[in-house]
Amino acid sequence: MRGWVAPDGTVISKDANLGLLFAEAHAWAAKPALNAEELAEHVIWAVSRDSRLLWDWKNDEKPPKLELKPDGSGTLKFLMGYRQPGPGGAGGGPEYVFECTVTLTKDHKAQFARGKNLNGGQEPPAGLL
Repeated sequence: MRGWVAPDGTVISKDANLGLLFAEAHAWAAKPALNAEELAEHVIWAVSRDSRLLWDWKNDEKPPKLELKPDGSGTLKFLMGYRQPGPGGAGGGPEYVFECTVTLTKDHKAQFARGKNLNGGQEPPAGLL
């Protein structure tokens, strides 16, 4: 598991207390401290060290996008790529591509969801992502 620990000992990960990451980044403020790309990079880091942010898939550009409604609810959407490392770091496994969504609530909570593999084929083995 990858994540952060708040000064009070609260664990922040993709599965627990993710809203604290967005609150710390002032995502609900008029001028957030981090933009959509930076927020997506932080979430991806928490998913896996071998995952990365993608800006397009099959020539369809999809930059990270943060959308908030006036009541504070909203979403962060981004594409995440993953390839299981191979010998010597060459990338020995198949390429997985996912559209990810972080759903934000007006009470400053956040829930991460990873869609199905856009590259077709199988999902990654359990426990990898």
